[in-house]
Amino acid sequence: MNKALIGKIVNGLLVVAVLWVLINRLPGVIENFRKQNQPAPSFAVPLLDGTLFESEKTGKALVVVFWATWCGPCEVELSRLQKLIDDKVIPADSVLAVSSLEDRHLVQTTVDQRRYSFLVGVDISGQVAGLYGVRATPTTALLDKNHQLTWITTGLSPLLEVKIRGLFK
Repeated sequence: MNKALIGKIVNGLLVVAVLWVLINRLPGVIENFRKQNQPAPSFAVPLLDGTLFESEKTGKALVVVFWATWCGPCEVELSRLQKLIDDKVIPADSVLAVSSLEDRHLVQTTVDQRRYSFLVGVDISGQVAGLYGVRATPTTALLDKNHQLTWITTGLSPLLEVKIRGLFK
């Protein structure tokens, strides 16, 4: 085979792969878009420190990230949030990372190893993730001080920092 034919085959496969990803992600993107600017689902989740976090009682803007200890993209997004906290862009108590369907001890060990300073909830039943229609991790939801869902996204987002800075300005 010549190089031109191989190049066309590779380009064709890349186009098919990109289309496949877009087609499979499109329903979730549309669903997330429809949730925006609506009242956020209210929930209560136990935190690693033993207290109960109740979303409606915060009275301030909140970043909620649904994550998993084994999820590489989650580690990237949570590290970005930790940097915003370290840089004093947002307060640590305005970020809630909710781990679903995972062992509390595993979550605590992961949080300790990565030195996260934000709130971490353990949703053992997956009920809270279900309220937000989480299909994959990381899923990040921004709630304003009036408990309105202003933005929700799944996966790594290049807009994360811009959206958070806008929420906390």
